[in-house]
Amino acid sequence: MYQRCNPFVIYSALKSMALKLLLPRNLRFNFNGRMTRKSEVLEYLEKLPEKERIALDKLRSQVQSLVPMAEEGLSRGVPFYYYLGKRVVGFRSSKKHLSFFIMDGRVLKDFSDKLETFDHSSTVLRFTADKPLPEALIAQLVRARISEIDHQLTKKT
Repeated sequence: MYQRCNPFVIYSALKSMALKLLLPRNLRFNFNGRMTRKSEVLEYLEKLPEKERIALDKLRSQVQSLVPMAEEGLSRGVPFYYYLGKRVVGFRSSKKHLSFFIMDGRVLKDFSDKLETFDHSSTVLRFTADKPLPEALIAQLVRARISEIDHQLTKKT
């Protein structure tokens, strides 16, 4: 009837929620435990051309709504989201395209049949502001990555 839950998952989730409640909105701990300003990603987006900024801001909003507990921060100048200390997804603007990253796990390999219309590799989907990724596809990829992280953490116990 009751499903056994990994204590580490519960502890990490409670710690993340407590930090978000106790710290001012503009300060957060990043995935390395260092204090960071949440506006780093906003500053990154503000520097982009309007079309790219709008496309990536829409992507950012969708990721935040799908994973409200995720921590947002820059890693080597690229915006990423972390869930329970693991990378979920990230995004970036390049000269010729926009990128949506899933750096770890098998998610992009498992969804390769749905990605045929996009330029992709084992870790990144490339798209443009004129031809953005479908919201349904983003939701499927993010949920699959979260599920993969939960499975990895529960497997450790």
